[in-house]
Amino acid sequence: MTVVLSASTANPRVKILALSGRLSVETEGQVQPRLMEAITQSPQGLILDLKAVTFVSSAGLRMLIMVYKNAATSGTKLAMIRPSPETYKLFKLAALDLTFNVFENEADAVMAICP
Repeated sequence: MTVVLSASTANPRVKILALSGRLSVETEGQVQPRLMEAITQSPQGLILDLKAVTFVSSAGLRMLIMVYKNAATSGTKLAMIRPSPETYKLFKLAALDLTFNVFENEADAVMAICP
């Protein structure tokens, strides 16, 4: 699992955390601290780019839910972009598509975070 934090090209105050690989119990110890750290480094807003995520297990869903709750508690607006069709289907099956702010692209996510 690779995790890279960068500034949005649409609004440098918003950070993008690009994830690649598998979100699972095997990567939880590596990924979860980076996700929580990204929230504290991104008070204006955080976008999780899921384009290169190849697999999400129940542990991966739990991590995303924890990130969502932590962001809400800290007042950081959170959005997700470019999930694969399989990942989005998983969100729908778990009814998380109603909770998570999911967008097709960075520009739409930035507009939702910083109107």
